[in-house]
Amino acid sequence: MGCLIRFEENESIVVIGATNFPESLDPAVVRPGRFDKVVTIPVPSYDVRKKILNYYLKNLKMDKAALDIDKIAAITINMTGADLKNLVNTAGIYAVSLKEKKLTQDHLTYSFERMTMGLKRNKNISSAEELKRTAYHEAGHALTSLLTPGSNKLHKITILPVGQALGLSN
Repeated sequence: MGCLIRFEENESIVVIGATNFPESLDPAVVRPGRFDKVVTIPVPSYDVRKKILNYYLKNLKMDKAALDIDKIAAITINMTGADLKNLVNTAGIYAVSLKEKKLTQDHLTYSFERMTMGLKRNKNISSAEELKRTAYHEAGHALTSLLTPGSNKLHKITILPVGQALGLSN
């Protein structure tokens, strides 16, 4: 059963739509007269990521001597403010689970790797041949990253199973 809705013209009503994937919208939705104004909100820059991280870290007990916000801001390319909040929260939960009194770089690094790479799998390690193939594959990613101008700096490369992958370059 279909539904027909009628809207009266009224200049005091504003309709806002949001998506992370504008390319997947039906062309009928975005044709002229429907959504006339498109506002693109980019992910935060390095400097803004530092400010966001400092904001979320300001009320936490930290080992400031062992915490490098610049490094965390540098590796969190393409993370939103919500992602950075989640990063700090996950790091805090991890520190508490270890019964540690202060947040450290290791906690933030763990949180970043968990968010970007997934959980480490404790299942049996792959065969020597599978590890070798995975190493070649990840080395290819590393070389491509190193030889491509403007590519993101690699944070970690592993041939151990992480999430759904046999290995990962991040």
